[in-house]
Amino acid sequence: LLGAPKCAPQTVGGPTILNGDFSADKDANGLPDDWQAEKYRGNAVWGFEKAGGPDGSDCARIECRTNEDIGLFSQRVSVTKGGGTYRVVAQLRTTPGTRATVSCTSYSATDKWLDANYNMIVAAGETEWVTRGGYFKHNDQGAAIKLALWCSFQGGEPGTVWFDNVRIERVDGIPPIRYQPEHPEPTLTQEDRTRGFLLFERDYLNLLCREYNPAP
Repeated sequence: LLGAPKCAPQTVGGPTILNGDFSADKDANGLPDDWQAEKYRGNAVWGFEKAGGPDGSDCARIECRTNEDIGLFSQRVSVTKGGGTYRVVAQLRTTPGTRATVSCTSYSATDKWLDANYNMIVAAGETEWVTRGGYFKHNDQGAAIKLALWCSFQGGEPGTVWFDNVRIERVDGIPPIRYQPEHPEPTLTQEDRTRGFLLFERDYLNLLCREYNPAP
């Protein structure tokens, strides 16, 4: 899904994310301040990489060495009630085949789970630094948003993901969305249109179920 850039929503303020550029490690524990290193499954390895960012800046790193490992950095961001739409932007890169994900979850003032988008930003195999963004509609009763940066969530190859320059901002809406398929339909030639059907390189009869018996 792609948002139309000429209709991008306007920022109307937003919460302050702490240490979004991962430059602070005041306690010198090897982890970025203000972010919680969480183990979802297995034994992920979290780190704070000096000068490892896109412009020689500091960045966060999560390593998952096996298919059993899933780890994340998270931060609770206080917001006002009344819902609203939020845009999250992050720079990231991964080792080949490794999946990086950014999610947002709404929580109430009593820490009750309300709503979530676990696939707000998804990237895999981005071996160079890229900037990705996504939108989240916050629950009307929510008092906080949990922002999470994942390694190997919902699949992907074992490896490492890096995050930098994460920000969240409230906007006045979601831009018009157009669907961009992973495999676009081919452009029909005049011969195809005249013939009335399109020839494929693959025999699609091989995809029929074994129990399927076409009528003669």
